[in-house]
Amino acid sequence: VSLLLPHGWRNDTHVSFDYQSPLPAPLVQGQAVGTVTIALSGNRQMTVPLIVGQSVQALGVFGRAARRMHL
Repeated sequence: VSLLLPHGWRNDTHVSFDYQSPLPAPLVQGQAVGTVTIALSGNRQMTVPLIVGQSVQALGVFGRAARRMHL
C-alpha cells in the first residue's frame, strides 16, 4: 500500500489487518487473503485487499518435522 498522507498523520490514523490466522499453505503470489483498512481523521476510510507477495508451498510430513527440529 502506498499513500500520500499529510504532515502529522500518525496521530489520527489507524491501520487494521483482517485475515484468518494462520494462513494455510499453499499460498499463491497475487492471491487475496484478507483486507487492510486505513482510517484517517474526519471519517475517511480506505479498505484494500491484503495480497500475498511471494508464493509459499505447503510442507510435507518431513518438511514439517524438520521445521519443528529447526533444521
